Amino acid sequence: MRVLIGFLAFSLFIVGAGLKPAPTTADPVNREFWTWYVQKMPPEDIMVKATCRGIGQNLYVFVNDVDWLRPVTQADVDRIIEAFDRSTPADPQKGIYQIATEAFGLPPDKDGDPKIYILISELGEFRGHHFDGFFRYLDQTNEKGSNQLDMLCVDAHDPASEYHLGVLAHEFQHLIHWRYDQEEEGWVNEALSELCMILCGYYTDKRHVETFLKHTDRPLVAPGHGATSYGACLLWATYVYDRLGPEFIGWWVREPGQGIKGFDDAIKHTAAGAGVKPAPTFNSLFADWMVALYINDPGVQNGLYAYKSLSLPFGPFCEDVTSYPSEREAEVSGYGIDYIRFSLPAAGRLGIIAEGDSPGLLIEVIETNKEDPSLTRVSEHQGKEANILVDNNGGIYGEKEVVVAVTVLEATEKPVRYHLKATLEQ
Repeated sequence: MRVLIGFLAFSLFIVGAGLKPAPTTADPVNREFWTWYVQKMPPEDIMVKATCRGIGQNLYVFVNDVDWLRPVTQADVDRIIEAFDRSTPADPQKGIYQIATEAFGLPPDKDGDPKIYILISELGEFRGHHFDGFFRYLDQTNEKGSNQLDMLCVDAHDPASEYHLGVLAHEFQHLIHWRYDQEEEGWVNEALSELCMILCGYYTDKRHVETFLKHTDRPLVAPGHGATSYGACLLWATYVYDRLGPEFIGWWVREPGQGIKGFDDAIKHTAAGAGVKPAPTFNSLFADWMVALYINDPGVQNGLYAYKSLSLPFGPFCEDVTSYPSEREAEVSGYGIDYIRFSLPAAGRLGIIAEGDSPGLLIEVIETNKEDPSLTRVSEHQGKEANILVDNNGGIYGEKEVVVAVTVLEATEKPVRYHLKATLEQ
């Protein structure tokens, strides 16, 4: 398993080192950098010797001397410069730097040099988890152990692969975000970094998407710097981008508020929240997202429940109910999702009584017809109790599929209990 270190908040105390000025020619320049040794936790600050192996319009590429030619090559360096400066899978005329800065904003420019330092160095593993790259926030401070410059670190194993170029885009958003909001909640920062990968054309975290779609009960919202579902973050931020557009994304990054409040405040500053009544909110968009993950059809509701910027490998896992009456006692995390699917035969009537322990309990009922997707209907029920009735209109259109998506619209420390009782009349 590979993991990204993006926004760690460790307190590091270490003796500083003299910093050399940035290179100004394409000739190799030697210097020392502070970096993290991540093969133990919390990570330790260590110093490595590196040589500049390439200079682009927006970056310097340094390679740890012990990794040069084993395994890092000049071809790797050249490809990284090409991707960062000039060309990405999303746009052959735009590099990672241009796409990211247009979408999210400018990097901090800690040292007064607009170029970004890229350090390629073997990162290794910790307890079976391989590290791919990180933005080391300490470099944006004047503390001991800081390089005092804008720098990203990428693992030395195949550093110019599409996967690691995606990591570079991901970590670059973290660097940009530091300039605007150093206190942002981790799940928001990770969501925007995953979006940066998608905007640059690196859908290389698809395995995280697949994991989430198999386990959608993993919460999107992890307050503070709690455990993050990268799959949920990627799918959420991309859906928000497709719904609200690039202008909103820029406001979201620059909004000084954090978490859900910051999201809602950002909407108020953009066209996304102007002239629309009621204006969208985090919770209303989350409800639509629950439906979009299942439907993902541009032909339904004028594309309200569909992705434009990516394709889903498959739909979310659903628990199927095939016999009646049926009862389900379960739990769902705040901003996690459970999907329960019922088959409604022709001329059938499905009744569902729902009750839960939280007033934030939300149920989205999705009615679909396999023969005619235009007949898809969505209804919403919120509160501790709900009585849901789905009538198949006398069976005119044949069998109907009914999916109940359940969540709690509040962050919770523990999952919330709910109960569903379903009956079928024919």
